[in-house]
Amino acid sequence: MVSAHKFDFKGWHPKHKLAECMGDCDSNKNCESGLHCAQTNGYLKGHGCSGRSHKKYADYCVRNKHSDHYKFHGWSPKGKLGRCQGDCDSNKNCRKGLVCAQTNGIMRGFGCRGHSGKKAADYCVRAERRHPFHFKGWKPKGKLGACEGDCDKNSHCDVGLYCAQTNGYLKGHGCSGRSKKRMADYCVAPKCLRHLLWQYGAMLMKEVKRINGLKHEKARRAAINHLARLAHHASGKCSAAHRFISAHSRAMHKATTRRFRNFHFVSWNPKSRIGECEGDCDSNRNCDHGLRCAQTSGHLTKHNCGGKGKKYADYCVKDYKFNFRGWTVKGKLGICEGDCDSNKNCRAGLRCAQTNGYLKGHQCAGRGRRAADYCVSDFRPALQFLGWKPKHKLGKCQGDCDHNKDCRKGLKCGHTNGYFHHKGCLSGSRKKMADYCI
Repeated sequence: MVSAHKFDFKGWHPKHKLAECMGDCDSNKNCESGLHCAQTNGYLKGHGCSGRSHKKYADYCVRNKHSDHYKFHGWSPKGKLGRCQGDCDSNKNCRKGLVCAQTNGIMRGFGCRGHSGKKAADYCVRAERRHPFHFKGWKPKGKLGACEGDCDKNSHCDVGLYCAQTNGYLKGHGCSGRSKKRMADYCVAPKCLRHLLWQYGAMLMKEVKRINGLKHEKARRAAINHLARLAHHASGKCSAAHRFISAHSRAMHKATTRRFRNFHFVSWNPKSRIGECEGDCDSNRNCDHGLRCAQTSGHLTKHNCGGKGKKYADYCVKDYKFNFRGWTVKGKLGICEGDCDSNKNCRAGLRCAQTNGYLKGHQCAGRGRRAADYCVSDFRPALQFLGWKPKHKLGKCQGDCDHNKDCRKGLKCGHTNGYFHHKGCLSGSRKKMADYCI
């Protein structure tokens, strides 16, 4: 393999980061990503650069031995190619465990950093990960994942998957081996979704990990939406991939709501300023701009934060006031903002509280405009079915109950002949004919 780069001396104190085979560098910080500074007391040779260095004592930036950046070794390279190396024509040109991923343009993803840079060049990458067929029973509970069975229809599978049916044993469909249970049908992913996850799965997981590390709700939600737009663009016309991305985007937004709208104890001595509903704080100086430190001698509740705080811990909170933004507002409304017509007008985790007069309470200061409806925190518990004969007293929105004595103090048993519905409970695990404590 002959490199296209020659040793190139850029001076003893170059102003910019050095590319491959460029010198002089003093440390790895002087080199571009994926390179390190190879040092010498004389002239440098090898390291994927042709010839030898012309400047004595000069150190050069060279590619890491096990680099995961795309690297072009020519149209007819000698020997087997390693990971992220090209150009290859078939799997035979790649080392064991690698396959030749082909393209007509510039290649990205596949667990390699950056892009190929060489149009129409094909590269050796890791083979697509395949799961073995897993039989979970003829009537499994819950949604089935990829390569899991038995399913009867597409609705039994996770988002983006479909039920592949057979009269014998199933093979292929992105799963390894063959099914062991005859006549069993399995949930599998369409080819376009499998290819998307193979090409961009590692990049998506890395970006999700970065998003989960963001400390501010607004920044995290903006990053989730941006990632979803990029993923939708990469999906092209694959409808299964679009459904898969939308479902995971909604799940990330729900997780963000739980993270930032519920009391979250960081530590007794946080190293930096903390955000809304986070603790422990000692004074307003420990909180982000616009927040104050709410102190308590027990467990802190309300303040537009869900649940309750850790005992004796103080939390940073925000005092919201009713804010009328107009009768037809563009975009989603935040906490204590109006006017809304339905829950769809409110941001995730909020609901539209409606009134014919002036709205008060809901952990918002003051009162609202006459006949205006406002988005408020939705900390209602979800309906929870615990069985037809639960062994203990039931809490709010829990069932099934037969009498008021089945409920905890201050609650009563709400009856129904169909599916239970109550404005104080979110729709959760509803069971037909089941009664719940309210």
